[in-house]
Amino acid sequence: MSSVTNSVRIGSGTKIHITPSATDHESDLGQPIYAVNWFDLKRSWLYNLYGILAYPHVRKVGGRIHFKGVLKEKWEGLPELDRDNLLIVRYPDAESFLSMLSSKIFLLKSLLRINAVTDFVFGFTRRVDNGPDPVGKSGKYAGSSCYLVHIFSNGNNGNGKPVVDQIRALKTENNQILHFFGLKTATIGRSKDGGQIKDNPFFIDGILVWEAGEIQALKQLIYSLGYQQFKIPFRNQIYLFHRVY
Repeated sequence: MSSVTNSVRIGSGTKIHITPSATDHESDLGQPIYAVNWFDLKRSWLYNLYGILAYPHVRKVGGRIHFKGVLKEKWEGLPELDRDNLLIVRYPDAESFLSMLSSKIFLLKSLLRINAVTDFVFGFTRRVDNGPDPVGKSGKYAGSSCYLVHIFSNGNNGNGKPVVDQIRALKTENNQILHFFGLKTATIGRSKDGGQIKDNPFFIDGILVWEAGEIQALKQLIYSLGYQQFKIPFRNQIYLFHRVY
């Protein structure tokens, strides 16, 4: 099990680190990890350009887009944690992600993203549902355009087992599908000249993405007794998203 910090040098004296979450006893950075990008846009055209230029680097290391969506409506949560965009990308392991960062060309292209986004939140989850991975050359998933995104924090007990059991025990109807369920497994940070690692903030302990053909079916799910009981220990952010990839 690869549970130690993985690092790569990106410049003179500067290193990027992926550090396993102290609360996730099942963290294994040698297994597939899912990068969660939760952010707002200040220059959408620049971000779209970045996506076109950067995605070949993602594919080269075996990465695939799992979900990309934009906010349609907020249903619950603190306003300071709201974001308008969600991107989830699957990587084979932590080393593949870091190898991408070792490319100077990719780092130059990443300047476009830095100047295109605001309130950027980034971290890694491990997948605990049994849904399909991205398929095909494009990685596109043929599903609905109606998705419920539920982000929760404060209350993850470490290994996530009771959390996973509660979700698996939910009785769903009306073709509600659990598209993705991830639990926080690692953070990304930076150090300079061998100094202390400074992690980027990542307040997401868990993320659920539910799919359904109609908005009403998603509302029936989250207002069901079982789902309300699941929500109780957590700080919950719940949104309706439109899938764009």
